Amino acid sequence: MMKIILLFIVGNCFVASAILCQVLLWRLVRLDATSRNIAHPHLASLLATSGQNGSGLFTYLILRRQRAVIVELDDAPNRHHLKIQLTAGFAVMFSLFIGFSFILFLLN
Repeated sequence: MMKIILLFIVGNCFVASAILCQVLLWRLVRLDATSRNIAHPHLASLLATSGQNGSGLFTYLILRRQRAVIVELDDAPNRHHLKIQLTAGFAVMFSLFIGFSFILFLLN
């Protein structure tokens, strides 16, 4: 019973970290779209972060290659901070996945 409760807690933490990573990625894409003067950066970031297979992000990465960063619009410290937060979020999500897998292994 204790393993099932632990599995439930780790699973919920994984879902919460996945949502956090999605929000951080949305903020990072929005900041990048703003610095590249792409029309409607909120819509571009929403389309880039939606979808299950990453096709929106792939399309955004192709679109952004056509535009250079405008230094006056760029917020480099905030972008750097978001990159660090996103990397930490993915590291937490990966460690929770390993923990979740380990608990499932122990249940058998």
